[in-house]
Amino acid sequence: MKADKLRLTKDVLHALVILTTFALLGTQNSVHYPFALMSIIGLCLVVKNLPEMFDQDSRRLFYIFALVWSPMLLSLPDAVDLKSASQTTFSYLHFLFGAYYVYWACCRQKTYRIVGIGVAALVLFALLDASFQFIYAKDIFGFPYDGAVLKGLFYPKERLGLFLAVLFPLLLHVIYGNRYKTFFYIVAFPLIVFILLLCSKRSAWLMFGLSMLGFCYLICVNNGATKKIFTMGFAAVAAFILSIAAVIYTPTFQTKATLSSGVLSGDLQKIDAASNYRLSLWTTGSSMFVANSINGIGARGYRHVYVEYADPNNFWLREGRRGQTHPHLQILEIAVETGLFGLIGFLCIYLFFVRELFQEARFSMKAIWVLAFLVAWFPLNTHLAFYGSYWSSFVWLLIPMALATPDFESLQTEGNLGEYRLKAF
Repeated sequence: MKADKLRLTKDVLHALVILTTFALLGTQNSVHYPFALMSIIGLCLVVKNLPEMFDQDSRRLFYIFALVWSPMLLSLPDAVDLKSASQTTFSYLHFLFGAYYVYWACCRQKTYRIVGIGVAALVLFALLDASFQFIYAKDIFGFPYDGAVLKGLFYPKERLGLFLAVLFPLLLHVIYGNRYKTFFYIVAFPLIVFILLLCSKRSAWLMFGLSMLGFCYLICVNNGATKKIFTMGFAAVAAFILSIAAVIYTPTFQTKATLSSGVLSGDLQKIDAASNYRLSLWTTGSSMFVANSINGIGARGYRHVYVEYADPNNFWLREGRRGQTHPHLQILEIAVETGLFGLIGFLCIYLFFVRELFQEARFSMKAIWVLAFLVAWFPLNTHLAFYGSYWSSFVWLLIPMALATPDFESLQTEGNLGEYRLKAF
C-alpha cells in the first residue's frame, strides 16, 4: 500500500512539472525555467541509463533529435554569424534532455493520463480567460484587450491562437468520453471559432483547419457511418461559418480582396501587400537558399544577411527597417539556415509522424498528440521561428508525448508503465 502511494506521489509530481512547463507557455520567457529543470533531470536520467539507452524505445527520440540537430551542427562551418549560430546550436541540446525527461515521465501510465487531462484543462482555461477578456476588456490576470487583437493570458504576445489551434483536439478528445459530449461540442466549437477570429492570426486559422481535419479523420476511421456523417457535416458547417465570419467581420476582408485582384492582375506588389509583405521575405529567403543550398547559413542566420540578399526596394528595408528575423515560412527557414541536410532531416521526421497517425488504429490520446505535433510542425506554417527558443520549447514538449504513449489496454495487465519501459526514478 505504501509503495502504491509513493508511486502515485511520484506520478503526480512528474505531471506537475510537465504541466507547469505547458502552463508557462502563456508567458513571454518563464517557460524556459521549468524546461531547464526538466533538462537537468533528463541529463541525469541519460547518464544513469546510458548503458541500456538504445535498447529502449527512447532511441526514437534520440534519432529524431539527431535529424534536427545534426544539420544545425553541419551548418556551422559556413555560418554567416558563427557566434549566433553556435549559441543557438549548442543551447538547442537542452531540448533533448528536457524532452527525454518528458518521455521517461510519461511512460508512467498515471503521469501520462494526468498530463493529458491537465493540458486539456489548460486549453479550456485559455478559452474561458480569452472570453472574459473580450467581455470585460481585461482577463482574469488583468491583461487588457485593445479591441484589435485578442491575446488572452499570452499578453502582450499574439500566441493565443497558435496555442489553441495546436492543442484544441486534446480538449475534444477528453470531451469525447463524456456522456454529454454533443452538448460540449456544440459549445466548444463556436467558442474557439469566435476566439480564433478575434486573435486575427491567419496562421492560427490554417493550423486550426488542419487540427479539425485530423480530428475528423480519427473519428471517421474509428466509428460507424452515422457518426461519420454527423462529424463531417458538423465540421463542414463549422468551417463554413468560420470562413464567412473571417471574410465579413475581420480586417482581413480587404486583404483577401486585394490578394484576389493581385493574383488576377499578376501584380506582385499587390500580392506582396496582401500577404503582409511575406512574399518579400520568401523571395529573399529563396535567394539565400540558392546561394547556400547544401548546409545553409547557420541557425538563426537569416536576419544577419537579409540586407545582402534583398532587393533594394524590398519592403522590409524601407523607412529604416533592417529586415526580419526569419522568413515566416517554416520549410523555407529550414532550407535557408540548414540547407538540404536540414530539409531531408525535417521531412524524414514529418513523414515518420504522418505514418504514426495513419497507423494508429484507435481514437487514442497518442493519436491526438501525434496530430498536435504534425500541426505545430506543418511545413507551410508562417508564424514563429522554427529554431526560435519559444516554438522549440513547445514542440519538444509535444514530440516526447507523441512517442511515449503506449497502448493502454495491453499495459493494464503489465503493471506500471514507467517500470515496464524504463527504470523507476
